[in-house]
Amino acid sequence: MPEEKDYLKEGKKNIEEGEYQSAIFNLKKALEEHPNYSDINNLMAVALSLSSRYKESEEYFKKAIELDPQYIEAHINYALTLNQMGKIEEANSEFGKAESLEMERESEFEKIEFSVRARISNAHKDTAILYASIGRFNAAIDELKKALRFAPNFHDIRTYLGEVLMERGDFEEAKKELKEVLRRSKDYIPAAIKLGLCYYKEDDKEIAKEIWEKAQELAPKNVTIKAHLNLLKE
Repeated sequence: MPEEKDYLKEGKKNIEEGEYQSAIFNLKKALEEHPNYSDINNLMAVALSLSSRYKESEEYFKKAIELDPQYIEAHINYALTLNQMGKIEEANSEFGKAESLEMERESEFEKIEFSVRARISNAHKDTAILYASIGRFNAAIDELKKALRFAPNFHDIRTYLGEVLMERGDFEEAKKELKEVLRRSKDYIPAAIKLGLCYYKEDDKEIAKEIWEKAQELAPKNVTIKAHLNLLKE
């Protein structure tokens, strides 16, 4: 007997791979089986929005939020879509709802076990990546700071915060975050690479070289470090 197709799993995979039409097909099939699943409605809305079918996506965002009014991710995704449609006031309203829900949830923070905190933290990071991709660096930074409240020792998140701060042109704050990563874990190479890049962009090439050379001692085969050191030869 052939194995039943998992349309939801396939739809998620399609979105990750940028195959939005396939995602819409598979998520429609998933909704035929589970029309009242808020997650599937949210994903369908996201797939439609990423296909620039904004008006259609609204129906599914509203359904997802109707099914689960506490669904922070759906509020944020809907806000981003409204922003794309030029509905700025409505977008700000959805962002506000998401922020209020986040504050309510944080009051329960101490009751949340670590595995759940990690999932929440990574969800904030994913949202930050989405904001950064459209140039909303302030919003991305806010999301990353929220992520670090749940998982302050996640070096990848703090390093990405440093990267986004650098993209915003806030080099001093970027260096502060990256140095904090290295204080906690001196051999965390991605933070060392970004810290060196921060100094390089400030035209302080001697310090950049020193940082990258120390990193190379720890990871002599790291091609990214080699590429950055080659920048200094140009």
